[in-house]
Amino acid sequence: MSKNFFLILQLQIALDERGLTSLVRKQITLKLVNAKCYICKKKLS
Repeated sequence: MSKNFFLILQLQIALDERGLTSLVRKQITLKLVNAKCYICKKKLS
């Protein structure tokens, strides 16, 4: 996994600790999933 993925994960955890709304968390999670899919597609192609 890329270094960026871990940075985003750390950011997500930091935001979680601040108690952000679930909507924001969902958006971040969605971006993470999309990024992972993009990386996987690049590897496959």
